Amino acid sequence: MVTPAHRKVVVRWLAGESIDALLAIITKSTQTHMWPPRHVFWKGLYDKGFVEEAWVALSPAAIRNAAVMFEETKDPIYTMTGS
Repeated sequence: MVTPAHRKVVVRWLAGESIDALLAIITKSTQTHMWPPRHVFWKGLYDKGFVEEAWVALSPAAIRNAAVMFEETKDPIYTMTGS
């Protein structure tokens, strides 16, 4: 029950949070060196205004890692994923 302009602000903020959560989960799930630079890349695009929405879909193993991350941090962003 908000205006489209206000909804856009919230959705864009959630996109930034989703990028942070997704790349943290992927980094933990894969434990490779390639994901931190990709995090910087995608957050850079977000910071420049090129990303307005982001939707997270994870593998079963990554979903389990997200659940662990939620238990450790209590940050609900780690529960906002799909498979």
